[in-house]
Amino acid sequence: AGLCVVITAVGMGLPVRALRLLTRVAARPLLLGLGVGVVAFAAGLASELLWSPLATSTFHVTTAVLGAVGVHDLFVDLPTRQLGLRGFLVEVKGICSGAQGLGLTTVFIGAYLVRFRRELRFPRSFLLFPVGLLAAYFVNVLRIAALMLIGAYVSEEVAFGGFHSKAGWVLNVGLALALLLWVRRSHFFKRDEEVVDVREDGDNPTLAYLAPILTSTALAMLTGLVVASFDSLYPVRVVGAGLALFLVRRGLASTSSTPAGVSASREPGAVAVPVAVGVGVLVVWLFLARHASPEDVAAFRATLAGMSPAARWGWIASRAIGAVLMAVIEEIAFRGFLLRRLVSAEFWTVEYRSAAGRLLPVVASSLAFGALHEGAIVAATLAGVAYAASTAFRGRLSDAIVAHAVTNGLLVVYAMGFGHWEWLI
Repeated sequence: AGLCVVITAVGMGLPVRALRLLTRVAARPLLLGLGVGVVAFAAGLASELLWSPLATSTFHVTTAVLGAVGVHDLFVDLPTRQLGLRGFLVEVKGICSGAQGLGLTTVFIGAYLVRFRRELRFPRSFLLFPVGLLAAYFVNVLRIAALMLIGAYVSEEVAFGGFHSKAGWVLNVGLALALLLWVRRSHFFKRDEEVVDVREDGDNPTLAYLAPILTSTALAMLTGLVVASFDSLYPVRVVGAGLALFLVRRGLASTSSTPAGVSASREPGAVAVPVAVGVGVLVVWLFLARHASPEDVAAFRATLAGMSPAARWGWIASRAIGAVLMAVIEEIAFRGFLLRRLVSAEFWTVEYRSAAGRLLPVVASSLAFGALHEGAIVAATLAGVAYAASTAFRGRLSDAIVAHAVTNGLLVVYAMGFGHWEWLI
């Protein structure tokens, strides 16, 4: 019955003629994405077979690395694969072997070679596989070694609360970016006519729309390494994202497809419609988004209470400012860029009203927006649809920004005014 509902809903939104056209346009990228996804899933399953031997190898190499940096009072128990230092004990389990990182690196390099095969030299480009896999292996070794040192000499809470779960993300993303930069500027891997000096690329409209949200995401990953349960460094993310937005402001203005017209204040519903959308999304969010656990709320309250008044109100102020700033940044990325990029590679030429009137770009960009919000995927996806619809009202991105800012701003007011701090965690 559920399948029938989906099929009939698609049939209502997309007539048969539209499906035929969509198949011709989207079949190749959809099949390519499906193929990469299946390979990635299979690689993840296959990597489990390597957990035990890799974990033992990782254990030995990590021990050697710690010894090389001068750690001589290390407790080593090979049968249980346990490492101890100054009372801080770590067990190198199969899941810590780095197999997932090896699988992801394999799929990443493979997809890159397929996508840019016309620009690369073969067979020498296949050397990226052993180089990337070896680098991914040692990245995981360094992660465990750093975890030991942080837990023993800095803080066990930071080691287990932040670094342990996020260091792998940061290091693997850094490795992927390093490989891309190396290949991009290498005459060994790329054909001579395809080698690009990244300092002379010229204008990059995509950078203007994605730099703020990528900066915020990168700072969240980096600050997450050194904080435990309470994100005391949240103001750093606000300052960094705000600075990135300031630096790309001219690029945003030069690529805007917003039509000129009468001032917003004179247009019917210019303010009322996006504000109403923002309030409506807030109501949906309060009903559908997942609440934080009572334990997390209690720990959050205790941490705030333990801060000095200046630090406490400074953090709260940064949280309020960040909520509105993130509304701007996310709308620029998901409605300003992604919604229109799904219509055309030259997205800056696409009118917002035209993009917001197409079902596939709206649904796809909203699903991507929802995936960004852990614990609130359904609510965020519906919010993405609502914000996209608000751009169709006058064909302006500013309406989506206002609607999103209203939602986030009122959520902060609700959390502080009624003591529902779980919405700020």
